[in-house]
Amino acid sequence: MLRPQLQQHLHNALHAGTVRSVDADVVLIVGQAGLVSAMRAESCLLAPQVHDTVLFVLLDDGSAWVLSVLRRNGGEEACLRLPKNTNLETHALRIKTAETEFEAESLRLQGARDQAHRAVCEPQRAFFGAEWADSHARLYGCAQLCAQPD
Repeated sequence: MLRPQLQQHLHNALHAGTVRSVDADVVLIVGQAGLVSAMRAESCLLAPQVHDTVLFVLLDDGSAWVLSVLRRNGGEEACLRLPKNTNLETHALRIKTAETEFEAESLRLQGARDQAHRAVCEPQRAFFGAEWADSHARLYGCAQLCAQPD
C-alpha cells in the first residue's frame, strides 16, 4: 500500500495528510509520509472526502489506516459511515435539524409509550370499529400504531 521508499521511522506513527482521492473505503493521501494508500478504519465514522485533512497511522506490516477527519475541506455535505447492523444506544437522544429526510426499505418506530397507547386503543377499536379507529388515528397521529391491527 505504501511507496517502497518510505523510511522505517515513519512506521508505527501518526501522520496528517490531505486526501487526494477516495474509492469506497480506500483513501489516497499525500503528506510528509509521501503518497499513501490507506483504508478507512471502522472508528472513522466521518467518511473522508477529497481535500480533507486526515489523521492516519502507518504500521510495520505496510498497511495504513485513516483514523479520523481532522478538517473538512471537501465541501458542505458530510457522510457518516457505520458498519452493517449498527445499534445506537444512549439514555436520551435529541436530534435537532431544519430539515429531515428518511429513506428506508422498511421503517419501524416504537417506544414503551406506544405499547401502552396500543393496549388502550385495541379494545376500543374492537368495540367501536374501524371508523372510530380511523378518526382516532387522524386526531392523535397514530395511524400506523392504532388504525391497523397486527
